[in-house]
Amino acid sequence: MELRTKKSKSYLISTLLIIGGLVSLLHYHNRFQKGFDWVENHQGYVNRSIYHMKIIEVRDYDDFVLVGLKHVDEKPVKGFISWAILKKNNSQTGKKEQNYLIEGTELKVEGEFSLTRSYSNPGLLDPVSTLWANRKLGDFKIVETISWKLPLPFVQRAVEIQRKSIAYINNRIDSIYDGTYAGLIKAMVIGDKSTLDDSLEDNFKKHGLSHLLAISGLHVGILYLFLYKICLFLLRKPRKAFWITLVSLMIYNFLIGYHISCIRATLMLMVLNISIHYGKAYHNFRNLFLIFMINIIFRPWDLFHVGFLLSYTAVASLYLIYPQIKAFVAKYIKSHLVLSLIELVLVTLSVNIGTFPVLLTYFYGFSLISVFSNLLLVPLFIYQYVIGVTGLLFACIHMPLGRFIGGGSVALYKMYSLYFDLLGKDYYYYVGNLTVIEITLYYLLVYICISWLRDKAEIKRMGIDVKSRL
Repeated sequence: MELRTKKSKSYLISTLLIIGGLVSLLHYHNRFQKGFDWVENHQGYVNRSIYHMKIIEVRDYDDFVLVGLKHVDEKPVKGFISWAILKKNNSQTGKKEQNYLIEGTELKVEGEFSLTRSYSNPGLLDPVSTLWANRKLGDFKIVETISWKLPLPFVQRAVEIQRKSIAYINNRIDSIYDGTYAGLIKAMVIGDKSTLDDSLEDNFKKHGLSHLLAISGLHVGILYLFLYKICLFLLRKPRKAFWITLVSLMIYNFLIGYHISCIRATLMLMVLNISIHYGKAYHNFRNLFLIFMINIIFRPWDLFHVGFLLSYTAVASLYLIYPQIKAFVAKYIKSHLVLSLIELVLVTLSVNIGTFPVLLTYFYGFSLISVFSNLLLVPLFIYQYVIGVTGLLFACIHMPLGRFIGGGSVALYKMYSLYFDLLGKDYYYYVGNLTVIEITLYYLLVYICISWLRDKAEIKRMGIDVKSRL
């Protein structure tokens, strides 16, 4: 009876989450379509009037400042984002922008909209879905700033802390690493790809290693274990070490701007470790589903974001595809050493199978040697990343010591360059994106194949059990 009650509660919670997610998606879609239709039905810059907006991001360049603006009023739709360029030498804007260019500032501006003509990637269904994912309606031209209201003092302090912290980390990275490797560390640690070398990024893409250049669950997992082991060594108390590490990860999320995959990995680590330290039941896929639906309810626009799709499909593949393939292979391989090596291949293979439609849709293809490259270089990356972060931490205390430790990370990085030079070929195979029907058929085929492997493994296991009894 108690088990049945627990199942009923689980089904009820799942149903409520699904309904909440669908309502959130439908509401967001209607608001987006209303605003997008308004902008699309005009030509050029349109509807010059007064808008109430809030600054959500500021990017400072040599000649101009790129400002992300979220609509506070209903013109065209509350909550959506536009980007505006403020030229530093423009007499209309002048120097007064320096007084209010801070995240959280509310503005009343006279300005004009235009339809966005270019898209950063093709999107899942059509180019408009990229705007849907970014909450973007169009480009905005600020004609005149009428008034501004700075955020509350504690918000200003938080933004200032974030800015100074990122600037300090950038400075430390530039001080201990050279230009090319500094750009790589910035991408891996704080998610800043602005100084990442284009040829290096292209090499990682050709060999199916692009996930190493973006903050992902792999990075967060490594960072969590690294910090947890340090705290456990110092405190000798697992629960305190866990909570200190979790708070550190929360601060890290705040500093880098709450990346999708970073939030997902942090929440999953939190749930997993609470279950470990407090003796609670843990179910991989159920918790992934819980976090997924909470994400959709509060941030429905993430649904078409490439980082969101890759993050969740990769983890779902590890939970659903990998165990079945591993169980099937394990029945035919008796050597533990050989099986351990094959399992590393199966992890990458499972993730590639699960994320294949996403890769085709957003990047038009996939790397032919992704499995091999990941098997060879991901273990190397773990050490390179840990040593690089360690060097960065020590550089905050003693620069020469940080530079010395960081040198080990640079030495390991040179193995990447050697690997790329030895292979020296473009292994990226362009296929093209898929339709919704093709994606559905693909996952249906994967489900049939995985079910067949599971049944074969079960039959093999049952056969062994019968022989052992006889």
